[in-house]
Amino acid sequence: MIIYIFVFSSLLSFTHYNFSTYAWDTGIFNQVLWSTLNGKPFYYTVEPFLSPNNNFLATHFSPILLLVLPFYMIYPEVETLFVIHATVIAFGALAVYKLSRLILQNDKYSLVLALAYLLNPLVIGVTAEWFHLEDFFMALALFSIYFFFKKSWKIYFAFTILTLMSIEYAAIPVLFFGIFGILFWRRSSSRETKVLYIALMTIALATTWFVIAQNVRITLGYSAEGIISGWKILGADSLEQVPMRALMDPTAAWHALTYDWTAKSLYLLLTFAPLSFIAFLKPLHFLPALPWLVAALLSNYYQHYAIWTHYSSFIIPYLFLATIFGLKEFLDSSMAPYAKKLMKLFQTSVLVVSIMIIVWGALSYSYIQTSDNQRTTSIHEILGLVPGNASIFTQNNIFPHVSDRFEAYTIPSPIWTSKATEMLNITLAKKPEYIFIDLKANDQGSQATAELIHKTLYKARLPYGLLVANDGIYLFKLGYSGRPIMLMDTYDYRSLYLEDGRIVAYQDSKSGCVLYRDVNYANGTTFWFGPCAPLPPGNYTVTFHIMIGEPTNEYIMTIDVFAFDIKEQLAYASIYGSNFTEPMAWHNLTLRFELDESSRMEFRGFDFFSVVDVYLDYIEVKLVEMISQGDSE
Repeated sequence: MIIYIFVFSSLLSFTHYNFSTYAWDTGIFNQVLWSTLNGKPFYYTVEPFLSPNNNFLATHFSPILLLVLPFYMIYPEVETLFVIHATVIAFGALAVYKLSRLILQNDKYSLVLALAYLLNPLVIGVTAEWFHLEDFFMALALFSIYFFFKKSWKIYFAFTILTLMSIEYAAIPVLFFGIFGILFWRRSSSRETKVLYIALMTIALATTWFVIAQNVRITLGYSAEGIISGWKILGADSLEQVPMRALMDPTAAWHALTYDWTAKSLYLLLTFAPLSFIAFLKPLHFLPALPWLVAALLSNYYQHYAIWTHYSSFIIPYLFLATIFGLKEFLDSSMAPYAKKLMKLFQTSVLVVSIMIIVWGALSYSYIQTSDNQRTTSIHEILGLVPGNASIFTQNNIFPHVSDRFEAYTIPSPIWTSKATEMLNITLAKKPEYIFIDLKANDQGSQATAELIHKTLYKARLPYGLLVANDGIYLFKLGYSGRPIMLMDTYDYRSLYLEDGRIVAYQDSKSGCVLYRDVNYANGTTFWFGPCAPLPPGNYTVTFHIMIGEPTNEYIMTIDVFAFDIKEQLAYASIYGSNFTEPMAWHNLTLRFELDESSRMEFRGFDFFSVVDVYLDYIEVKLVEMISQGDSE
């Protein structure tokens, strides 16, 4: 468990440092806890469309966060959330072990099941996806199940209440666990009356809690206007509407169920296969997981049925409950002599699937490991220029790093919702002191948000001046009219688009790889174009770092500067061999251009007629002089 906690805490901290954590939900929880710690209980700014009063309890009724607060106080940073997150999930293994030992009366099998929990694809997926409320549901529900079967009723209800405190929707599986308790009682030989009463009390408690939670949310101003239509095909606007819509419109339910069925089938396979499908022997024990599993399969939102998300937390406790009792049935049956073979098959299944998932996960996170360390350092340094008490507006992947303040703002990506522009205007009306964007963010959603903010700032002539800029990183300050501290954007094989040529490794280059085109390619075609990156108004120089393979005086190609949004060529030059003093040595070819309005830019190499090989290392763009808003009119 200690190794598990250390590995995942470190991994998540690493992703956070490299700006691969997000406002949804890391930034939200950090801001909520920080605000609570600093005098504004449950205050946050990320989802005014769900909570107009900026109270997180309106979005999710989760008083469990009050129990998290003392641990967060020790070191009130995002990294603390990751340690709490990994620790809570790891403790679920203890609950699995204790439940297995209670039911199976076998220490070895119990250890195998506890290990199977830690290596389970769904559990790894939940752990790899940062801090969420569902972490607490998963671990606490497992302990609640254990104490139910141990018949320690006071402790059972204590853990059941803690489970309900995790999130308002916890009441649904808890209610179904109460129903399971009744059915389990009816099938048992002893039929203890107390077990029936406990099951009925569980149903009553879950129902009462859900009603109270919903009323508290409504009282605090909850708005049901979300940004993602998870059940659009079904015709449901929220999770609460799913059962009724499915019953009223079976045709829509079928279309919703069969939507993206390949991914959904894979999800089902990865749910049951790692535990050798043993849960199928005890479908009754899996009953409390069915409400969410059915809702996920009727969803059109991919994350609902993907293993690398927190939503599987509602399934995992009951998956292991059914697996443990399935093993017991096998061991108590005529197949008991084959128990050792079954356990070997079980262990092999756990090991093979776990290795596959770990490799899959490692590949999924590889883009973070290959990130530009210098650029990451630059983002941290520029963010450090923003005072800790200043208001700031930024994109999704930057928000967690500035969420330790009351006035930190972000918006959903325009990729997610058509209301992004409306939310952007509402946020800009608050006049945050600083706006920070990164046009080369790791994810498309954050990039799209950055581009929308960048375009709006110049198009709307807002009173923000560019304070710092470097390689697509922009920091704007309200009312600033001075010269930017720096501006140098660099583009290479990773950001340019290669049309006719290939990427080759080259040791004597800035990035280790270059764009290369030899004489065998057809003449008159384009070598490269791109990167279609936005620039603010200003006077610039653009330098092409190029090399040729052999001496020549002949024409090679044309390089130019093209403003994509206004469809205008701002500068160009015909390149000849005489521009190079010697072959196989890097040369800087520079163009100057003036940009009167913000536009996405391309720096191209085209009309290629070379009789020699050509190499492009990188293109560097520098600001010479900023054009103010008034000058550009």
